[in-house]
Amino acid sequence: MKPENRAFLEANRHHHTTLVKAQYMRHLNSNEREGMQRIMREEFNPNYTSDLWCPPCVADMVTLVYRLYDEYLQNNPDPITNPIIPAPIKEVHATFPSHKNKNRFGK
Repeated sequence: MKPENRAFLEANRHHHTTLVKAQYMRHLNSNEREGMQRIMREEFNPNYTSDLWCPPCVADMVTLVYRLYDEYLQNNPDPITNPIIPAPIKEVHATFPSHKNKNRFGK
């Protein structure tokens, strides 16, 4: 998946969350609708089409694109969003030479 498509979907996930949890959508402008349709065509189904001025059609498109995107994320984990956390460091050793610490701050 293209990084710009992934960033767009992550930035607009709140539309899908509101649709699923509250059963309505607000403030989904024409650029976002067109972007979702473009991503749907580029990433998932090249022949996909939707009426961008029909509210039920847009809701179906948002639901479908995020269902497919979530399936994609499950099948292709990203090392940036799911990093491998290293083991904690048990002991830290100073690398500053000890002879330079003797007369520090007038001590």
